[in-house]
Amino acid sequence: GTIQRWPYMLAFPVIPAFLQLLLQPLLLESPRWYALLGNDLMAEAMLAQIRGRAPNDAELQEELYCMILQAQKHIDRRSDSASSVSSRPQSRTSSFSLLPDRPPSSNAPACTAAASAA
Repeated sequence: GTIQRWPYMLAFPVIPAFLQLLLQPLLLESPRWYALLGNDLMAEAMLAQIRGRAPNDAELQEELYCMILQAQKHIDRRSDSASSVSSRPQSRTSSFSLLPDRPPSSNAPACTAAASAA
């Protein structure tokens, strides 16, 4: 770097930052994040958009069921280990209202383990 080229060195990091700013609206939110927040409707919508399936698809509903069970398990662990009320997460806004009243099928072993532990 010379004294005449310092503006180029300063401007170089602006290019990726500008690209990120332009492309940020195209990024999808995480369905797991919405499940952790208790927003099951948005979790379902994002999962359907990511998978490219209809929201009422059986496989998608089963994956959503597993995701919500894991999120609830995570929230329960945090609540048990929290030492103060202020660090506890907010309560869930729905109680699996979108999901079938059945445990996941046997072709989802990770979810079956999560369901049996809950």
